[in-house]
Amino acid sequence: MGVGTGANFQFYPNGLSVVGMDRSRKMLLKAREKGGYPLVMGEIEHLPFKDGAFEEVVSTLVFCSVRDPVRGLREIRRVLREGGRLHMLEHVRPDDWKGRVFDLLNPITVLLMEEHINRNTHALLPKAGFRVLRAVKLTSDGLFRYVLAERL
Repeated sequence: MGVGTGANFQFYPNGLSVVGMDRSRKMLLKAREKGGYPLVMGEIEHLPFKDGAFEEVVSTLVFCSVRDPVRGLREIRRVLREGGRLHMLEHVRPDDWKGRVFDLLNPITVLLMEEHINRNTHALLPKAGFRVLRAVKLTSDGLFRYVLAERL
């Protein structure tokens, strides 16, 4: 989800079956140059895939710009097989004093870039039918996190 320019393609093991999706045609054109994976244009809140189509889903820096993050997560749950896993790398509201600054700046970033810089997306996972298996702070302030969640 949110394949962007395809920067993650280099990290996928050879022989892995991958379908990339993004809402931006411009990003998909750039991603097409980096790999031979099928690419689909779509919105995360209305995924163009059948129920249970995937064993795993990867999202990288996506949920800050999703209009309805719980609906997007529920859509991911729908397209995952039972017991399927979601890997997320997201920037979220920092835990320290910077979190308050992010709260103050958020209305501006939403207005100018449609980006919510103070979301705690990982906290929404249980509401969407996921169990968090692992949550790792990748920076000391918690701004970047890797989350592994399982579809219930």
